[in-house]
Amino acid sequence: MTDDTRDDHALEPGWHRRAAGDATRMRDLYRRLDELARGQAELLEAARTEELLGLLSERSGIIDQIKEIAASLQPALEGWDRLGASVPEPARGTLDGALGEIRSLTAAILERDREHTEVLVEQKNKIAGELTSVDKGRAAIGAYSGQVNTRPQTPHFQDRQG
Repeated sequence: MTDDTRDDHALEPGWHRRAAGDATRMRDLYRRLDELARGQAELLEAARTEELLGLLSERSGIIDQIKEIAASLQPALEGWDRLGASVPEPARGTLDGALGEIRSLTAAILERDREHTEVLVEQKNKIAGELTSVDKGRAAIGAYSGQVNTRPQTPHFQDRQG
């Protein structure tokens, strides 16, 4: 696809109203994403894994919607420096406001996600340390009893019916 084709698409009658509507919908999705990121922090701290997985699934759906809208906005955004001045004021103000808020929400969400990643890494390291302690304890018990058991216990019962 050439740049001329994209510009022609952006210049279709009413393109700025559609772009303003898309930007507003995208902003609303980013607001919801920000709310979910805040809720994610609470779930991480409380170690509520099942709820966290549900929240992450919802986030994924919102991100998919954002990608779709971003694709439809792409032609208008690529030519914004050239085309923005020709956009009538209500649509230009809506676009500028929505895109500005999207930029600030994106920065906040990315910062929160970075913090959440650090929390998850800490929790993973803590669990790994606890598992190492359990293995060392098992080895120590085996040493006192005169048995060295480095293999984990196998189950005594099996579900053969499925």
